[in-house]
Amino acid sequence: MISMQSLVEGLPEALKLKGVNSIYLPELAQKTDQELHSFKGGHALFTFPNTPIKCAGAPQKIMYISDDIFRQNGVRDKTKITYCTSLGRVFGVKKYADTLMKIVESKDIELNVRRNLIKVDAITRTATFEILDEDAVPTGETVSFKYDFLHAAPPCSPVKPLRDCHELTDSKGWLDVNPDTLLSKKFDNIFGMGDCLNTSNAKTGAAISSQMRAMSKNLPALL
Repeated sequence: MISMQSLVEGLPEALKLKGVNSIYLPELAQKTDQELHSFKGGHALFTFPNTPIKCAGAPQKIMYISDDIFRQNGVRDKTKITYCTSLGRVFGVKKYADTLMKIVESKDIELNVRRNLIKVDAITRTATFEILDEDAVPTGETVSFKYDFLHAAPPCSPVKPLRDCHELTDSKGWLDVNPDTLLSKKFDNIFGMGDCLNTSNAKTGAAISSQMRAMSKNLPALL
């Protein structure tokens, strides 16, 4: 899968300017670090998209790291931190969400659920979000926030060769496999692994290790 910052209006251009960052783009890692350490206070806004995403915990990890940097630099009391997520709670897995919610509250972070970033205006420093319903479908309503520092976790999608290969994929471009065997639902000699699958697991290294265990049994059995 690949990051698709172009799916958010104005984001590709904004990422080139001061105040808008993303650790999902390696070339922006140093810029993000420099801006966090030079931040003097204001509104720090962090987002989570309405698509599958590489490492669903990373948007929160950078937020907690930022909180720590602000505290070390003595500007946390001058800073409002907001987390806008497309999910209905702070994290997709409830048992982790319950613990993370305690962390969010202890760090005085404002949580806004069912908010999906759709536009960034780098000139006015305004981020616009569509409001989602319980099924993650846009309601037609939007809400905007002014920011001084924005960390955008961009939407992600399957790579273009997969999106264009309808014989192998589902309607959204993900490799269509049986979630238990990892065998293609359309071809009996094709297996899939990794971020490209339409399985419900997170797109993480931990998920790959689980898939490896299934693959180590199922592939030899087919051969």
